[in-house]
Amino acid sequence: MRWFSPFAPSPDLGAVLACRYVATAAGRHDLIPDGCMDLVWSPRLGPVLCGPDTHAWWFELPAGEPVAGVRFRAGAAPAVFRVEAASLVDRRVPLADLIGARTARRLAERLEDASGPAARMATLEQLVRDRATAPDSAAELAALVAADPARGVDDLVRHGGLSPRQLRRRFTRAVGYAPAFFARIARLQRFAAHAARHPGRGLAELAAAAGYVDQAHLAKDTRAIAGRTPRELVALLDRSSVAVDLAPATPTGRRAGPGDGRSVQDPTRSRAARSAA
Repeated sequence: MRWFSPFAPSPDLGAVLACRYVATAAGRHDLIPDGCMDLVWSPRLGPVLCGPDTHAWWFELPAGEPVAGVRFRAGAAPAVFRVEAASLVDRRVPLADLIGARTARRLAERLEDASGPAARMATLEQLVRDRATAPDSAAELAALVAADPARGVDDLVRHGGLSPRQLRRRFTRAVGYAPAFFARIARLQRFAAHAARHPGRGLAELAAAAGYVDQAHLAKDTRAIAGRTPRELVALLDRSSVAVDLAPATPTGRRAGPGDGRSVQDPTRSRAARSAA
């Protein structure tokens, strides 16, 4: 079931957004963490900001309900909403709590009255455009970790010109968790991406390609973060919609591929199930 359609963001928002997307709900959907924050709208829930996740979770909407959203690059959303990412970890926050009830209500009305999916994505992007300021420098460091989860704190310290303590504080405030945990999220997403793109490869090969020391290392993270074994995760990739890792977005105007969306969609079960309702 492919209910989720990601697209590259508008060029002027490429430093802030990883993608924009539309979807049609089909009941329950499970997600695994990807280190990003999403601004999501549906007619029933209105606009909601989804904070960075630490473990798998699920939401449920009536089948056929339209959904639209934008996905922020790791560390970029706090500058838009004037909030620390650490305060939003594992939370789904009504947008009214962040930008005021009046502004959020007007946004919801424009989204409901929009002529179609493209207009809804454009409306969400315009809100980001109107509020965007330069992201915290930790967002650049997060991009380095996403591109190479093997980067350690010492390397990030040298690149960012910060002390280890400053780095962890800035990173947690902007991204939502410390660099080491973000690296675990990025590595798991790389594993999911490789598994989705190369069906039939063995777990050992997939683990090595994603940067895991061995299969035991992989199994530890899939259980802790995704709530399933590596084989269970690979099995669901064979039967579910996948929009996966933290890679840079594709050029605007072209539909985004597997590297531009969120994490794995529609797994059969989740470690920590919670309804978005």
